[in-house]
Amino acid sequence: MKRILLAAVLTAMACAAPTALSAKSKVYNSVEGRVEVYWAAWGCTGSKYTCSGYFESLVCKSKTLKTGESGSYNYKSSTSGRQVTVVHCASQADDFANTGNKGSKKRCATVTSTTGKFGVKCGYSEEEYKELKDEEPAVVRYPRRGIGLRDAAERPAAR
Repeated sequence: MKRILLAAVLTAMACAAPTALSAKSKVYNSVEGRVEVYWAAWGCTGSKYTCSGYFESLVCKSKTLKTGESGSYNYKSSTSGRQVTVVHCASQADDFANTGNKGSKKRCATVTSTTGKFGVKCGYSEEEYKELKDEEPAVVRYPRRGIGLRDAAERPAAR
C-alpha cells in the first residue's frame, strides 16, 4: 500500500512540475557564406550530421541559410534546455547559444569578431534585429579547424 501511495505522490509531483513555455527562436545569417542552423532541445528526437562533420542530437529542426536569409522555429512547451547551433560550412566553424526557456522571442544572428572569428549571438531587440538586415555581410576569416567552442572543449588536455 505504501508503494502505491508513494508512486501516486511521485506521479502527481511530476505532473505538477513547471514546464517551459513555447518560444519562437529566430536566426539571421549576417555573414558571407552558407550556414546550417540546428534548433535543439530536450524533448526533441532528431539527429543530423553537420556540414563540418559533427553529429547533432536532440534536433527539433534544421535549416540551411544563405547570406541574408533567416529562419525560425517555435519550440514546443514540452521542451527544455533549448539551444541553437550554427555551423559556417565554408570554414567549418561552429558556435551555439542558449535560447532559454522563457516565453519571449529570442532573436539570434551569426556574427564575426574583429578578427573574423565566427559565432552566434542571441538576445537582440526587435530594432537591432531589423538593423542587422541593412548591414553588409561580415566575412569569416579563420582557419578550417580548431575554431569552434566545441573544438576547444574536445582537445586533449596538455600533459
